Amino acid sequence: MDEPHYNYGMKALEIADKLIDFELSSDEAFEQLGALMDSKALLPETEYGDEFHFSNSGIESNVLYLHSEILYLRIGDSDLDSIMEKRNALAQCLGE
Repeated sequence: MDEPHYNYGMKALEIADKLIDFELSSDEAFEQLGALMDSKALLPETEYGDEFHFSNSGIESNVLYLHSEILYLRIGDSDLDSIMEKRNALAQCLGE
């Protein structure tokens, strides 16, 4: 993965960890992760076959999945265990 994608994913992990540790509400985490996702346009694009294509795409996808899971938490259709699963999947993509 490239460094900007790594930093993007780590920021998402930080938000998820704050939610799990009750330092952020689900509304705050959803808003912060949404703002982070708005910055995705600033990330370098990779084309299929590029060295970092799959790892960068995996990070972007896992951040999206985490954001969706937080939405489900907000409406009562998820729990912190599911957030932790999505968080850990992202951490695995990042090698953390």
